[in-house]
Amino acid sequence: MRTSLSGRLGTSALVLVCSGACSSSRFGEELLAPPRQSSEASSPTEFLLPASFPGSGGFNLFHAKSSEEGGASATAIVDRTGSARAEVTLHETGEGSAEFELGQIIPAAATSSSSSVVAAVKLDSAYELSANSMADPSPAGKLALKIVILDSQRRVVKRQTLTEVELGQAAPRGAGRFERTFEFTLEPTLSYQILVAGRVELGSPTTTTDAAGSLSVSRVEVALQAAADR
Repeated sequence: MRTSLSGRLGTSALVLVCSGACSSSRFGEELLAPPRQSSEASSPTEFLLPASFPGSGGFNLFHAKSSEEGGASATAIVDRTGSARAEVTLHETGEGSAEFELGQIIPAAATSSSSSVVAAVKLDSAYELSANSMADPSPAGKLALKIVILDSQRRVVKRQTLTEVELGQAAPRGAGRFERTFEFTLEPTLSYQILVAGRVELGSPTTTTDAAGSLSVSRVEVALQAAADR
């Protein structure tokens, strides 16, 4: 199996923090944390509402991972300015997966007390998932796109699936604009990550076949405001 992993938080490498195995069914729901930094770098960061991202510096959380075996080819790329793509192709027996995560970490001590906020997430998305119809048995394939808000205690605060497609069970392609809002409470002792996460996987362990799947997002935007100001 060939695996690639990349990502950054600011200019530091990301560390994937998993409680147990990092299951593919829970992509986007594991902590992405920076390595230990100096006390100066880890001091509380001023955070004012309303706030909009990515801003001029881009999102501060972006991560891509892919894995391939046999006749599969998998790639995942993320642009911190607001776009990402995951793609898997299969030309014979094998399996592959690709996933991305793009978003913003809200630091601990962003507020001095518990504060109710509203996060508005907007993005464009497109997908394709198809295979040679003559293959028997047909390959397995699926893709999914979701928004996840996770706190630093590994608790999923909010989760919404935007797209979930299995090979042969839905239209082979689709595209659209998504706009979702989430109200939640910022606790002063916790950090939060607001993520758009996507994953594509294909596999055909016994049958030689051609199949392809791709998932992309663009114009990803996150806006935060106090719930009282909504």
